Order: sequence, then structure tokens, then C-alpha cells
Amino acid sequence: MNARCFLPSIPAFALLGLAAAPVRAADFYVGPTGSGNACTLAQPCREIRDALALYPATLGPGDTIFVADGPYLGFDVDGIDGAPGQPITIQAQGTGAVVTVTTDRPDNRDTIFVTFSSWIVVDGLTAFGANRAGVRVDQSPNVTVRNGVFGDNTTWGIFTDFSDDLLLENNECYGSTEEHGIYVSNSGDRPVVRGNRLHDNNASGVQLNADLSSGGDGIITEALIENNIIYGNGAGGAAGINLDGVQDSVVRNNLLYDNHATGIVNYMGDGAEGPVGMQIYHNTVVQAFDGRWALLFGGSAGPNTVRNNILYHPNPNRGGLLFADPADVPNVDSDYNILDRITPDDEGTIYTLAQWQQTFNRELNSRVAGPLAALFVDAANNDYHLPQGSPAVDNGLTLASVPVDIEGTPRPQGPSSDVGAYERPGAVVVPMAFFLGSGTLGTIEGDAGSLTYSFAVGLSAQTSATVTVDYSTADGTATQPGDYVPTAGTLSFAPGATSTEGIVTVNGDTVAEADEVYFVNLSNPVNATLGSPSTENVLILNDDAPVGLTQQELTHGGMRWADLGAQPGPSADVDFYRIFQNAYSSYQVVVDGASGDLSAPGSPLVLERVAADGTTVLQSAVDAGGSGSRSLSWQRVIGLPEPNELIRVRSGGCTTSCDAADVYRIRSWETTGFIPRFNNSATQVTVLVIHNNGTTPVDGRVWYRNASGAPFADEFFFGLAPLATLVFNTSQAAPGASGSITVPHSGSYGQLTGKAVAVEPATGFTFDTEMRTRPR
Repeated sequence: MNARCFLPSIPAFALLGLAAAPVRAADFYVGPTGSGNACTLAQPCREIRDALALYPATLGPGDTIFVADGPYLGFDVDGIDGAPGQPITIQAQGTGAVVTVTTDRPDNRDTIFVTFSSWIVVDGLTAFGANRAGVRVDQSPNVTVRNGVFGDNTTWGIFTDFSDDLLLENNECYGSTEEHGIYVSNSGDRPVVRGNRLHDNNASGVQLNADLSSGGDGIITEALIENNIIYGNGAGGAAGINLDGVQDSVVRNNLLYDNHATGIVNYMGDGAEGPVGMQIYHNTVVQAFDGRWALLFGGSAGPNTVRNNILYHPNPNRGGLLFADPADVPNVDSDYNILDRITPDDEGTIYTLAQWQQTFNRELNSRVAGPLAALFVDAANNDYHLPQGSPAVDNGLTLASVPVDIEGTPRPQGPSSDVGAYERPGAVVVPMAFFLGSGTLGTIEGDAGSLTYSFAVGLSAQTSATVTVDYSTADGTATQPGDYVPTAGTLSFAPGATSTEGIVTVNGDTVAEADEVYFVNLSNPVNATLGSPSTENVLILNDDAPVGLTQQELTHGGMRWADLGAQPGPSADVDFYRIFQNAYSSYQVVVDGASGDLSAPGSPLVLERVAADGTTVLQSAVDAGGSGSRSLSWQRVIGLPEPNELIRVRSGGCTTSCDAADVYRIRSWETTGFIPRFNNSATQVTVLVIHNNGTTPVDGRVWYRNASGAPFADEFFFGLAPLATLVFNTSQAAPGASGSITVPHSGSYGQLTGKAVAVEPATGFTFDTEMRTRPR
């Protein structure tokens, strides 16, 4: 048996402050329009992989890789080491940095793969539809994965093995098709699983398996599982929190509801030993009617403690506490709980709480829940706060090791602590302040003077105190005072308010230039903490056409023949075309060499998307097959149009000066998918089906629009492998709404097909609306 070492009694908020602040030596940048190889702010790299490849020559401990919104290929962090207090951080700048499934790595099972590395932070990235795990951490100590969204992955959202001292916090993991939301495996000691939202996974929300059969000592020790919200899991078995071979660990302040297997399990399966030294404190567990027991102990190896938990089961044939064997009963010191129905022998005999107290002289300070309406504020709508008069209020044992509740409310508020994850009245709520929206504010610069734009900041919860937070601007590619007016100030939230606005000012000019960005940063919150994102990117959109360039307009379905003589460009070898981009849209441009040097093998034809200055390269074309055939595909993910983006056709070196004999064809399309009707109102539900007909992967976004065409609800990111199909219930993102759907994507014209299927569950009636390209 391992020697036991109990976690010190430190508040959750104190634990957050134990790690030293990272000391960044350098910043690196990647973005969807990047093409550089040094990953600077001015010339970002295209892929996260590119920045990681700079290790160890220029990337090292304390450095940060900033990732702009957009799609990125899956990547490996292999043999890369930060240092204590100086991790190497991969940090999303907004909420739309999506890492996609790949086919080009030796192992494509896990979209983000951290292996044989240490002191790594993965912050704010998202990954969907992984072949196995959205994120895998393998044999890598001191790794942090935070603020991510990992959904609809085949096996796991986050999977770790043989990795000590993990921190997995503030992630959302949902829809794992085969197994768990978070899976910590293979004897990885001292993991912290905090503040995650884990739901609708086939098996467990959180699974800790010590896995003796895989090597190691078969024991996970000193785990801390706290402040997680776990629901809708377990259709395929397991538990909301499933702990196999876990010892000397703390499970506190977690909310579990509507899970279809067991709530919290402590047992020995493939672990070397069963539970001992477990502290199960202040959890609220409300089981689904078809779920198993709320709390289970089996194969215990020594004493464990259970205090102040709500263990509720609506099914009269199940209950709050199950012991797999009578030998487990004396090893579990359990009291001050809300529960009914206890079994000492794996359901061989079931006792009511009163019978258990009389027969075993245990749970003497525990209480029966009574009706849900008296126990919780609104259990029917998943509000498990405690109302006045709840049997959980003031009836717990005050524990020094749990000084706050799941929301940071100090315990106790009354003469003693409340039972469960929430403390009433919650008069001291510490909300988080963060930018509302996508984390990017698109602004048109204008031609003269200045224009003001508002940005929105929100609070994660109402509070009775006045909240203030400072903000200030900082240079990016846009600089003060020429491009924008430097601004700093303080925003104030009146008691009960959850949003407010600030103002930034952009200076106009008539210079054709690339789009530029500067930043607004939040700092110094009072009566709140900083949430994510705490930085807003202010994108200044150029609205000036280049001077002296003869441009032809590219339109949807258009085709032109031209040559690389002196016309229509300003000189031989270069032609420019202008393309008008709609908001939230996608496009493809293809050129084919037809004659002269442009049709020969190894054609020098170059196709690029450039900014309005005619110089800054935003994207280079890929070979589309055949001599001199080049293709550009891109998405515009900003809610403003771009009237002056340029497509440049040029020579990479004709045998002689390019002339009228060097002919090419240029074609253009808007590729945005459009579905004119979806309906989730009344009794209808719309299912979205999208199919990738091509031989290359495609990533894209789904935007919901109301009757007036304005986008609403959360956008949905997706990645589709060749010949793959996506099926998505739109009522999850747009419940009760109706309107239209647009689907910008990175594929070729016609590569995606799809439809919206309106379903009437009561009658079985369905109605299909085909997806078409928007310009038709």
C-alpha cells in the first residue's frame, strides 16, 4: 500500500495562486492568413506546428505562441520542455482557434498530442470530431490544459497517461462517442481537475484509472477534483466521476445531475488497491431516473470520509449510497449528508435512512431530502442552488478544508455550512469579467477624422457589490497615435448588472494598406476576477482602394482570359483583380496557365491573395493539378464586408519577359453554403447534414441568421475528413429559433453538399431544405 499524504486544507482560490507567474522571454504568432517562418506579429506563421518547430533554436521556456481565430492542423508537442514557473504556452487569442483532424501525421488518432514534454500550457484551443482524443497528454509532467472546448470526439475529450502534476481546468468536454469527457490514466499522480463542464459523454464525465495492467504502481494519489459541472453522461455505463485505484484524494464542490450511470464511484477495478484516504465533501449529486446509485464504495483498502453531500435519487429502487460489500461499511465514515436509501451489500438489502441509522448507528446527522421543490430552487430547470428553508441550509458540518462553495461563496454563511455544492445565500459572489462576443471587434477605418466603436464586457454572474475593471489599449500592427487613439479607463457594473460597454476610436486615412490590429486589455478587477477572453483584438479594416492599379472585378461564376503583358496590370508580369467579400462568407479563385511559359511544366504562374496595399500577402495558392493550375480558398469570418481585397496574378519568372503570349484563365466563386430555412420553434427540430464530397479535408463554420439576416446564437465550428458526413442537431445551439443558415468553409466550390431536415417528432413528419451556394 502506498504511504498516504493528504492534501493540505487550502481554499480553491488560494490553490490558483500557488504557481509562479510565467516569465515570457518571447512571443510568437500564428494565424489563418500567416505565411512567415519566424512567427512574428507582423509576419505570423500559418500553423501552430510552424511555431513549435522553432524549438529549441528560438522557442524556449517562458515563451508564448499566440493563436488567432481560425482553423489549424492537428499538431504534436514532442520532446519540448518549458521550466518551473516558465512554461511554454500555446494560447488562443479569441474563442475561435480550431484545431482540426489530420491525415498527414504518423499518428492521427489524437488531434492535439503532447508527448515526452513538460511544463506546457494549452490555453483556449478547441478540437472537434477527433479520431480518438481531442487532446492527449502522454508521459508529460506539469502540463496544463485550460479554457478549451473539445466536443464530439470519437473516444475522449481529454486523455492523459503516465503524466504527473496535470492541471485540467475550465474546459468543456462533451459528446465523446465511445467513452469519457476527461480520462486521466496510468498512475499519473497529483492531477487537478477543476472547473470543467463535462456533459453528454457516452461513459464518464471524469474517469481516473490507475491501470495496474499498463505498468506503473497502479495507484493515483493526491488528486483534486473540484468545482466541475457534470451532467448527461453515462448512457454507455461508468459514472459521472469514476475513480479506480485512486487514494488520498479530494472530491469537493462538484455538481452532478442527470447522469445515467453511477454518480461518484470509488472502487478497485484495474487499480492495484481500492479507495483509502478519500475525502468526498460538499458534492451535489442528482441522478437521472434510469441512473445507478449516487455514491459508491467498493473494495476499500482503509478509512475514507464522506461529509456534506446531497445524494439524491428519484427512483425508489435506487438511492444515495451503495457499498459493494459489507466489509466496505466500516471503512467509510459518512455523515451530515442529504440522502435516502442505503445498501451495504450491492443492493442485496436496501435500507431507508431511518432504518440505517437505527440498525448501524451511522449517518446520525444526515437528513432525508424531501420534495425537490423544497431542496432546490428549480431542479426542473437544473438550478440546484438552495432556497430559504431547504433541509440542506445550515445543516452541514463546517470544514476548514472547504472554505468556499462551487461559485466562490465563503462558507459558512450561517451558523454552519450548507450541505451540497452551493452555499446560501451566496451574498458574496465573485464573478468573472470578460469580453463579450468573439474576442475580435471589426472596425472600418474611414477616410478622415475618427470613428468610435463600442466593445462589450460582461460578468459571469450577478453580484450585490459594485464591480469595476480597468481597460487600456496596446499596439499591435496598428500603432498609436496614427491608426487609433490610445485609451484607458475604468468600467463599472452596478449591483445586479452583467454587461457594460466601453469606447475605442479609430483614425481614418486614404492609404491603401493591410488590415491592422491593436488590443484592448482588461486589468485590476475589483469585486471580480478576470475571465477569458481578457483581451479584445480591434481589427481596423482597410476601406481604401490601391492607387494606380487597374483592376477588374471578380464575380461569382465569372471567367476571364488575360495575359501577363503590360495590361491590365501596371507593368508586365503582374495583374491585379478586385473581389468583394461579404461578411461570414467563403471564396475560391482558380487560375490555369493556357499558353506560353504559363502552360509549360513547372509553370512560373503565381496566384496570391493580398491586402489593399497591393503588397502584403495574405495567402498563397496551392497547386490544383496540371501545369500552371493554382487554387485559393478562404473564409471571411468577420461580420463586415471587405470591398477591396485583391487577387494578384504574377510571374515567378518567365523564360523571357512575360508578354501577350503568356495567357492564363482566371475563375472565381463564392463557395458559401446557404440553407434558406431552419425551424426549431413549436414542436419542430432541425437536423443539419453536411457532406464532404472531396478528397481533401474541409473546415468551416455554421452561422444561424434570423428573419432579417442578422447572425445570432453561437457559431458552430466543424472539420470534415474526405467523404465524411456531419450530422448536428441545431436545437442545441439555437433552441426555439428559426431563420436561415450560412456555411462558410475552406473547401472548393461544390465540395460540400448538405441539407436541413426539419423533424416533427410527434408525427414523424420531415421536411428537407437543400443547401446551395449563396449567390444562386
